[in-house]
Amino acid sequence: MALDLPSVADARKMVQDLDGVAGFFKIGLALQLASGVEEFIRSLIAEKKRVFLDYKYYDVPETLRKAISRAIRVWACSFLTIHGSSSLMRAAAGAKGNRGLKLFCVTVLTAMDGDDIAEMGYTHHTVEQLVLFRARKALEAGCDG
Repeated sequence: MALDLPSVADARKMVQDLDGVAGFFKIGLALQLASGVEEFIRSLIAEKKRVFLDYKYYDVPETLRKAISRAIRVWACSFLTIHGSSSLMRAAAGAKGNRGLKLFCVTVLTAMDGDDIAEMGYTHHTVEQLVLFRARKALEAGCDG
């Protein structure tokens, strides 16, 4: 269940309302910087809920390695999203190793169209072609999806 809510209090209420129905929760950018989110994530993990950090990390390889390692060591989250080129994806996949974290690469944001990707320099691809190309690169780099 996506917890794209403005506060931890709202997210906590949704988790309580869905007790016994949903046990897997996505924390995205809307909630990432909310007051108390670290404590909230810890409580979800302690309650044996699964957590998907949909933060769409995009940074240099060493910073991605550190973020992935922390997500595994501190949060024990189940899924995490990243952006990036093959070298960034390889760094992130290397950091996760064979531990339980599943790493997803964002190919193209769903709100993007042909004009958006052309502005980014992808002038010889349609959105669909770019999605397939980046998905293939993610799998080759060791991402889970």
